[in-house]
Amino acid sequence: NYGKLGGTADPDAVIEALFASGEQGAWYDPSDLSTMYLDRAGTTQVTADGQPVGLILDKSKGLVLGSELASNGDFASGTSPWTSDAGITLSNVSSQLVQTASSGGWLKAWNRVSGVTSGKTYKIEIDVSGGSLTTSRYLNVGTNAGGYNIFQLAIANDFTGKITCYAVAQANYFDIGTECFFSIGNTVILDNFSIKELAGNHATAPSDAARPLKTSTTAADWINYDAVDDVLNSTFPSSLGSSCTVCRANVGAAPTILTAQTIGTSYADSTDHAGLIIVNRAITTQETTDVTAWLNAKAGI
Repeated sequence: NYGKLGGTADPDAVIEALFASGEQGAWYDPSDLSTMYLDRAGTTQVTADGQPVGLILDKSKGLVLGSELASNGDFASGTSPWTSDAGITLSNVSSQLVQTASSGGWLKAWNRVSGVTSGKTYKIEIDVSGGSLTTSRYLNVGTNAGGYNIFQLAIANDFTGKITCYAVAQANYFDIGTECFFSIGNTVILDNFSIKELAGNHATAPSDAARPLKTSTTAADWINYDAVDDVLNSTFPSSLGSSCTVCRANVGAAPTILTAQTIGTSYADSTDHAGLIIVNRAITTQETTDVTAWLNAKAGI
């Protein structure tokens, strides 16, 4: 059973309790597919074995979303605060932002969103439709007036729907917008723009080549590193200190619980696991019992 929880139907509660007093760290659970994404920007969820993991979300803060930071995100009040290159005319049609090209070439429209905190992760959503473009559109995320120094996402020219991605702030604002190769008269339509902080310390691969794989057996789901260059990097808001506990579910084997670990503002993980927990304090005897049971269950033993 799960110790003091008496075999509760919610075994994850033993891990949630480790962070109940505001502790820093991370909790990564490869059995929860909703937290894993193929790409580092988090646009496409992992759905099957053998797929790469570019981003895994940290569950230690409950995956709670913060307040809405987008101004006029439903475009009910004109086109502000969006701006654009000289070759695009912005208009509001039926509470949607319509970008119409008055000249050809690569042109951008963007919105500067303030009130973010450097180093924290934000969930970005926007509906995209319209256009008769012959090339891909792009969603740019950066800090350079519509550019993409954080990342750029390709959107098929005929795509209609919601784009969702995650970005780590590099300043106290984001510039988020679209970039397209227009012909005169082409349009792109935006709606339902949202940006909210996603609490937690989420882990990303440094490159596509360094992504581990999602792997499973009948008993366990795990992150499978290639032991060459695969790695998932976590960044913390401050140093975790010298009293950290690192708990790892080892597939088909006893778990590892390391105490008195020193962890700074980052943690690079490259060891296979079916669950990884990092908390910036020592854990009690009872917590060790509870966590061990959780790790064993995740590892299939």
